[in-house]
Amino acid sequence: MSTKKSTITYKVLLSYIALALLMIAVGWFVYAEFQIFTKNQNTNTAESQKLLITSSLIAHLYETESLARITLQSSSTKDFNTFMDETAQLYTEIDELKPLIDREDQVGLLHLLDSVKLLLDKKVNNIKELRTLKRRDETDVSLEKAIEEITQIESSVGELTLEQSFTNPEQFGEEEREKAQEWVNFINKTIKDNTSPADREKMADSVLTASKELLKDLKLKSLKIKRSLTAKEDELLRNDIIISQQLREILSSFESEIINTTNILNRQRDVALKNTVRVITIAAVIGLLLAIFFSYLILNDFWKSQSYRKQLEKAKNTTEQLLKTREQLIYTVGHDLRTPLSTIIGYTDLLHNTEINPKQGQYVTRVKNASEYVSNLVDDLLDYNKLEAGKIKIEHTLFSLENIITDTAESTRELYHAKPVELIIDIDERLKQHLTGDPFRIKQILTNLIGNAYKFTEKGHIKIKAGVLEKYGTTYRVRIDVEDTGIGIQKDKQEIIFNEFTQAESAIEKKYGGTGLGLTISKKLASLLNGTLELKSREGKGSTFTLKIPLQIPAEDTKKEIAPQVETVLQKPRKIVNAVLIDDDESVLSLTSEVLRQQSFRVNAFARASEALEHIRNNDFDIILTDIQMPEMDGFRLLEAIADRNEKPVIAITGRADLNTEEYIRAGFAAVIQKPFAPGALVELIVQVLSSDTSPNAENLKNTMTMPSENSTNDSLYNLDTLKELLQNDEDALKEILQTFVESTGKNMEDLNLQFENRDIEGVKHTAHKMLSMFKQIKAWNIVELLEWLEHYEPDTSETPEAHAEKLRKRVPLVLKALEEEMGVS
Repeated sequence: MSTKKSTITYKVLLSYIALALLMIAVGWFVYAEFQIFTKNQNTNTAESQKLLITSSLIAHLYETESLARITLQSSSTKDFNTFMDETAQLYTEIDELKPLIDREDQVGLLHLLDSVKLLLDKKVNNIKELRTLKRRDETDVSLEKAIEEITQIESSVGELTLEQSFTNPEQFGEEEREKAQEWVNFINKTIKDNTSPADREKMADSVLTASKELLKDLKLKSLKIKRSLTAKEDELLRNDIIISQQLREILSSFESEIINTTNILNRQRDVALKNTVRVITIAAVIGLLLAIFFSYLILNDFWKSQSYRKQLEKAKNTTEQLLKTREQLIYTVGHDLRTPLSTIIGYTDLLHNTEINPKQGQYVTRVKNASEYVSNLVDDLLDYNKLEAGKIKIEHTLFSLENIITDTAESTRELYHAKPVELIIDIDERLKQHLTGDPFRIKQILTNLIGNAYKFTEKGHIKIKAGVLEKYGTTYRVRIDVEDTGIGIQKDKQEIIFNEFTQAESAIEKKYGGTGLGLTISKKLASLLNGTLELKSREGKGSTFTLKIPLQIPAEDTKKEIAPQVETVLQKPRKIVNAVLIDDDESVLSLTSEVLRQQSFRVNAFARASEALEHIRNNDFDIILTDIQMPEMDGFRLLEAIADRNEKPVIAITGRADLNTEEYIRAGFAAVIQKPFAPGALVELIVQVLSSDTSPNAENLKNTMTMPSENSTNDSLYNLDTLKELLQNDEDALKEILQTFVESTGKNMEDLNLQFENRDIEGVKHTAHKMLSMFKQIKAWNIVELLEWLEHYEPDTSETPEAHAEKLRKRVPLVLKALEEEMGVS
């Protein structure tokens, strides 16, 4: 499935890459076409600019011609300056036009522009010359000249004038002019007085003759000037015509060039657009084909994936159903095995209590050992099944790690007392205090490890070493090594021995026995404890199993509390107890009845729940013991049927391991015992239940039932035998622990009251859990019952926590007072 998923991923990636490459190629081509289009557009713009400048040039040229005519007609300096400014503008536009002519086939246009500039220069020069000629118009000049000449002649024969006598007389002042005029008048008078009339006549003839000659000369000069002016005007006109023709040629060339260029550009644009459309169309088609192709591939893989998914889901459902079936099978087989095992174990205990010879005793022992082996196998299977289903919960209670290690090791050694194997126990001093953890699971792991060590070690030693790896905060990282000098394990087999139902060698199972579940369960339990289980081994030299787990260091006020380690002590009532026993298995019913009768119980046994129900409704009794799985009516339905008429405790006897004790308690059972069970354990449980009952009849029973112990004076409230045995009857230590217990209980009760006032249900649960361990240790079962109910309280239950709290407030002071009176604790 993973490979198929990777294939789909690669195909999707490849499709994106192909589409990206296609987009890049199309983008590059469109960009290239756009560049061509832009370049042509720029070219067209340049050509248009040429045309605009040329048109402006012609317009200015026409304006220049008009100004030239005005200049010639008016001979005004202002008009001439305007003409020169317009001509300068023509030069500027010609200079602007030249850089735009950058093609080789337009070099002739540059020559035309240069010719225009030359012609303009000629035109300017002609205008200047014409202006000069105009200023020297012969008619005006001749008349003025004639007048001037005649005046000069007159002055030569007649009187003088002021202008003839002085240079620049107009610059004289008034006084100077008067004096000069007086002097001229004086001269004229003198001349007139000295000249005769004949002389004057001769002078007049001479003047006329000179005037004729002068006028002829002036006429010739005037004709000459007119011819020159006409020639200049003709030349100027020709220049204008030439300039206009050249400009028209330039304009025509530019127009044709622009038209050609525009046509070429239009064709190129059409080609570019067609190419672009064609490429985009092809790209779209290719993209569509690629999309269809890769979509087919991906969808094909997706459909296969979906098919595989459905197959996997079907296989998963089948597997889950098989696992559920296996789980149910294990529970069913466990129950079916527990029932005959109860019979076997019960009857072997009964046989031990009869008069049998040694050989029969040996037979009974072997039967008992075999039944215990099968019982352990059932327990392993059920534990393994619970681990697989995640139904095992880790507890956190106070306990002595030293005691657990020592007790487990020594009890295992007793089973293998015939083997010459030395037991060495080395425990770090820091671990000889009380710690918080799950003692039951730790003991279960150690039992498996130490049991295997003894099983596979024929001689040498078994060393159990416990130490602290590190401390962080209030937690010890504990390391427990179980070392043996047994057969060891091959290196290539060391990984598989933690697999379920696996032995290192098939011969080992035949020789040493075992199911191959112990180490699997131990490793899984170590993980649940947030720890690890490791192995180091050398074949023929031995093995070392290392358990590493975290354990909490308890707070100061609870460090002396000890987790419950209840020993099974046979309790026997002094007064006969009426018990109702219900079990559909005749052999178990017979066995349990016999066990109870040997302990002075009066037993009313029923194989059918309906018959038992009829008896319960019509007779008095003290306690009911019922099997859970029965064909006609199971234990839960029986409990419901008698709930409204029965106040007596009901104990569940079951081979089921899929329900927790809390579930039985919540259902209304006073207690539960798992098959197979030892007879003493059943009697002990009955006594505990009756001790915790508060009904009047139960109170009478409690007064008549005692533990076989000299030290138990308050058996109806508590029992200190186990605690005393644990402390090896150390009165001082017992008193110190009880003193701490009384103080912590008082504080816990205050916390409970405050939590009830604040409706802090979670706080109530936590405090109840905290108080449970020590009350179990002193076997104050009537209080344990209430604390367990509070610990597992759910809001949807019909009962209220306040009612249980009220009972707790009444019972706890009685226990504390009794402890103070017995031990002098205050």
